[in-house]
Amino acid sequence: MSQKISGSVCLNHPNVPALAHCATCRKPVCADCVKSAEGIQCCSDVCLQNALASRVVVDDIMRRKQKSQFKALLRRLVILIVLLALAALAWHYKEPLQNLFKQGKSKAEELSKDLGGQVKGAKDSYQKELDAKDAQRKAKQQKKYGL
Repeated sequence: MSQKISGSVCLNHPNVPALAHCATCRKPVCADCVKSAEGIQCCSDVCLQNALASRVVVDDIMRRKQKSQFKALLRRLVILIVLLALAALAWHYKEPLQNLFKQGKSKAEELSKDLGGQVKGAKDSYQKELDAKDAQRKAKQQKKYGL
């Protein structure tokens, strides 16, 4: 506490440099004004009592935060290990997987060729049906308007 805070002056003594900030309200205080207990420095007895009372709550919150951060780190580590294991398996079974994909691709191309003719036939049939309905609609309009 012997080192002054640059640019800050005591709240109660404007000509004295501040050596600490209150742990509760963050007001600057000098060595004469500081109230301290258990390593906590405050500007008044009220702030010191509030800081000591809330210390238990803050410590509990910090413990919970550290625990959740540890869980998150552990979760990331497990995910990384699983991904590395999957990458190692993929590398190990690279050739069989490539052959399997090639077989799948050739099978898909065969099916595409077979179904391509069926799709073209269905498309032509549907187009003929649409053309017939369009011709009927035009005939009705011509009859209705006497064209």
